[in-house]
Amino acid sequence: MLPRLHWKFLFTCALLTLGNISNAAADLRTLLTKSPLVIDGTNLRAPMAVREFYKQRNYAAVWRDNEPRLQQLHAAITSADAHGLTPANYHQAKLKTAQKDNLELLATDAWLALAATIIGGQLNPVTIEPDWTAMRRERNLVAHLEQAIATNTIAEAINELEPNAPTYRALKLALKTLREQAAVDPTPPIAAGAALKQGMTSGRIPALRQKLAARGYDAGDLQSNLYDATLVETVKAYQRTAGLEDDGIVGAVTSRLLNMTNRERERMLIINMERWRWLPEDLGERHVRVNIADFSLEARYRGVVEQSHPVIVGRDYRRTPVFSDRIRYMIFNPWWETPPSIARKDKLPDFQKNPEKVRAMGFDVYDQEGNQLNPDNIDWRAYRTNYFPLRIRQRPGPLNALGQVKIMFPNSHNVYLHDTASRELFQKTERAFSSGCVRVKNALELAKWVLKENPESDLKTMASALDSGKETRINVSKPVPVHILYFTVVMGTNGQPMYLNDLYQRDERISLALDDTKS
Repeated sequence: MLPRLHWKFLFTCALLTLGNISNAAADLRTLLTKSPLVIDGTNLRAPMAVREFYKQRNYAAVWRDNEPRLQQLHAAITSADAHGLTPANYHQAKLKTAQKDNLELLATDAWLALAATIIGGQLNPVTIEPDWTAMRRERNLVAHLEQAIATNTIAEAINELEPNAPTYRALKLALKTLREQAAVDPTPPIAAGAALKQGMTSGRIPALRQKLAARGYDAGDLQSNLYDATLVETVKAYQRTAGLEDDGIVGAVTSRLLNMTNRERERMLIINMERWRWLPEDLGERHVRVNIADFSLEARYRGVVEQSHPVIVGRDYRRTPVFSDRIRYMIFNPWWETPPSIARKDKLPDFQKNPEKVRAMGFDVYDQEGNQLNPDNIDWRAYRTNYFPLRIRQRPGPLNALGQVKIMFPNSHNVYLHDTASRELFQKTERAFSSGCVRVKNALELAKWVLKENPESDLKTMASALDSGKETRINVSKPVPVHILYFTVVMGTNGQPMYLNDLYQRDERISLALDDTKS
């Protein structure tokens, strides 16, 4: 048994220790009352979360007296590079020199800011795509950090937050692989000049052949100056993978994509990884996914593509917006209520040139009061594209612009999926011909897929409706999520990245915004 003096000494030491802890917590709490929260000359990136984290811990420190934990944090920050992020944005340098409470707060802010970026992206998508409506991924990051501390998984807990999507992981791997390659493309660039076509002889053709060979295509004799028939077919194959019109002519766009440097490809991978971080955690067990830049639609169930459809998207001046919604109903044998802008800009000039088209194409015409007019009595030349007060509707039938079905997910953009009477356009590779809506090849097959969870009677109703030629609506019993997306890098069937033409020139805006985020 210890003498009474020893017990008194130990009790005093314990009180002093408790006093020191209390003082340290008080100092931390005082620092956190600053507004704005500037630590060691640096604005914290997640000040509200940092305050909440320490409030829940009663201001107990986490990092400053735990070197192994700090090393894990350094590893997590360094690995941010694998996600296409900039480690310097997460206090990488200052964490090596900061002391005590400054180190403590900078470390917590770095972890929370990096976690927030991995789960939600560096940018707010609405600032890039004003039409963005997809739900963002969310997580209680304060609780997630507490769990990481308790389980000693500081770095692992960050990576757990990356998008749970095979394509994201594939892009991440492609980025790693690309960075391991030579920074400088050893093949010479294709020099600027006139479009290269079959039968031409040019000193620029060996460079074309070498560029194609470097991408895994059989380009024949790499020193040949002749643009022969075999090279034409090789160029066509490349153009198809890049989402270009496969005409076998090497013009400015084909040359630009072939001349793309590894640094430019790296940038495209980073931009598309950012786009993936904007998407919801779950796109839906059953969902429809359109990639505008790839002119493609996929109907997916539990991660498996059950149907694929080529699509036609908006022209450059009538771009299809990026957004998400749910398919709620379908209309078979639809009337086409021609949007006023299309009526003014497209149909009015047609009718002025050939008034017979009104009847031949199955249009009805109405005045502002809703009275149906006789098109033979209309002087179409009395109207202009800035003054056209008439309403036009196209009857169901083989010439109807919407074809046999429109698949509806009501939205502010008035965009939907639909069939088309102009099916020959699907033979093109680059398919930007619509006025903003998405035309789908074999749209009736997609409609059947959407109705798969509806009662069987609805499929019979669909069949009878198509036979009758009458407009018929069928509601979707379980609305199907639909995502209209824009990805300029996709994974090919061989597992390799395919770098697509940036149809709407949207990558540059993201690239500039990402540059602005750098420390």
